[in-house]
Amino acid sequence: CGILTESADHSGKFLVLGIGVNVEVDPADFPSELEGLATSLAAASSGSRYPVSREELAAAILRQLDELLPLGSTGFEQLQEAICERLLWKGTTICCQEGNETVTGVVETLGPDGELVLVLADGSRRSLVHAAELRPLTT
Repeated sequence: CGILTESADHSGKFLVLGIGVNVEVDPADFPSELEGLATSLAAASSGSRYPVSREELAAAILRQLDELLPLGSTGFEQLQEAICERLLWKGTTICCQEGNETVTGVVETLGPDGELVLVLADGSRRSLVHAAELRPLTT
């Protein structure tokens, strides 16, 4: 799953959200750098009697968004709490690119403006706004 957010005017009045879900992709077809990181719903549910329905998946995603979006109309704090409860890599050491810099740290939370906050090796905190290629580090 990939999620991309954009706010063209940086006013905070709107946010464009793009969501991509790998439904039937064979993990062998992903680039080698995604080996062990990326999968698809079909691969993750192999052996299941129930095929993945794109229509049902889209409806489920929209239902979840419908539940979360009203939280944003009362301010970011409630929405932030709901997102932090579901933060996938919370407590996990990740590596990512921010500009030309590689950043490594432990995912802590979302900051007050929605930025991802990492705890770095020296104990300091770093807010990531334009990070790309986030991936957990394997030990």
